[in-house]
Amino acid sequence: MEKREGKGLGEFAYPGRSLGVIEEYIPGPGTYSEEGYIRSLVTGWIRKERDRTVKVIPEKEPGYPSLGDEVMGVVIGLSGIFGIVRIEVVNGKIFEHLLTGILYPSGRVLKSERQFYLGDIIYARVDSLKNRAIHLNISGRKYGVVKAWCNQCGGVLVKHPSKRSVLLCRQCRREERRKISSEYGRII
Repeated sequence: MEKREGKGLGEFAYPGRSLGVIEEYIPGPGTYSEEGYIRSLVTGWIRKERDRTVKVIPEKEPGYPSLGDEVMGVVIGLSGIFGIVRIEVVNGKIFEHLLTGILYPSGRVLKSERQFYLGDIIYARVDSLKNRAIHLNISGRKYGVVKAWCNQCGGVLVKHPSKRSVLLCRQCRREERRKISSEYGRII
């Protein structure tokens, strides 16, 4: 029997685990009875009540991002004007599973223009979940690149003091254009 600390709910159950016999307990939510045994229907925490009911409280896993959720991630691939993003944060919470999304530029962009580069950390909104793909959008003032590095020397880029949508390398003084978030340099 597995006990996990920190939840305060007792023993952990997995689907099919025996929780007791019919003579001892009454099946409750998250359970089923089979051949005289009460078994767990879901993964979660076993709760035995005073009225002899046994139930399993489902363990909450970080869910798949939903429409409108805000995500942060790293651009790990480029294809034309689009990017592939490894999603690392969903609605301010670290997402521990491997998940990628397709990053769309904001507005109309020429093929020669680029709003983000490999390695950039972006803040985006989930715009669509069509075809089981997460489509990310950086339109809007608070969405875009939140941290970037120079493509020439690898130095950290800072906002240009006088030019909008331009980042400046502290080391080599190179200027680079990005779709900059209003949160640039504040989040990370």
